[in-house]
Amino acid sequence: MKEIETSPAPGRTEATLVRWGDPDRLRKAFLGLSPEQRVVVYLKIVKGFSNHEVAEALSKSIGAVKAIQNRGLMNLLHLLFSRYEHSTA
Repeated sequence: MKEIETSPAPGRTEATLVRWGDPDRLRKAFLGLSPEQRVVVYLKIVKGFSNHEVAEALSKSIGAVKAIQNRGLMNLLHLLFSRYEHSTA
């Protein structure tokens, strides 16, 4: 795997967390993703990497990166909303 810079892009982390609401809730849901999904979602959403950059860094095809990101975001939404529904019931 290629060495990549993983510190958050300036302002991106805060903006992402604000859009999703409670940072603690988001962190807990994020940890519910598979390690591969966490890496791809982090690099794409928080860091703003392109599909090509992520594919190169992880030695995967662009199609695989897109599929992993899609599954990761769908799982993240499911985790966020299922925990939200349980906490408001």
